[in-house]
Amino acid sequence: MAVIAAAAVALALPSLARAETHLLGSGPLAVPLPAGATVEKSLRPTAHGPVGTVALWVRVAGAHSGDLTLTLVAPDGRTRLLSRRAGGRASGLGNGDPFCGYGAAIFTDEAYESLAEAETPFHGWVLPAQRLGTLKGIEAVGRWTLRIANAAGGSTGQLACWRLELGLDIDTTKTASADGVTASV
Repeated sequence: MAVIAAAAVALALPSLARAETHLLGSGPLAVPLPAGATVEKSLRPTAHGPVGTVALWVRVAGAHSGDLTLTLVAPDGRTRLLSRRAGGRASGLGNGDPFCGYGAAIFTDEAYESLAEAETPFHGWVLPAQRLGTLKGIEAVGRWTLRIANAAGGSTGQLACWRLELGLDIDTTKTASADGVTASV
């Protein structure tokens, strides 16, 4: 009977290794992206732990996506190229929600196509130019920076918002007791 109770307790617990997800956002912004200039905006997560997954939401209005180079800079100084002047003369990245929810361009390794392959308007999942998975294992806490360079001769755009999703690789142990039997998973 004790074996059955222990098995029932173990089955009721969540899986052993789970990613803890942290979502940070800039909120609505109106940061000008002047032609020929580079702009940086940072977010600082306070959660400690090794990074498992990374995704980045962004919404840029007004500028041609083909004039923009977007780069993510991790707290340890590593950079990952999201997009280098891809998307041609299409206007901006994402559409709609100024909080970077529905309608944002979401750079993730889980996407199927890059900006060069995607149709306008550019929103939803997009493959980054360089895999974000290479950031796996670095410490999450610290300064994460989105760098946007606008190479256009006269087209000024505006960064409307950006969000960062960090999935942390954290192993947890759960303990439960029932009918005098204790199980740890």
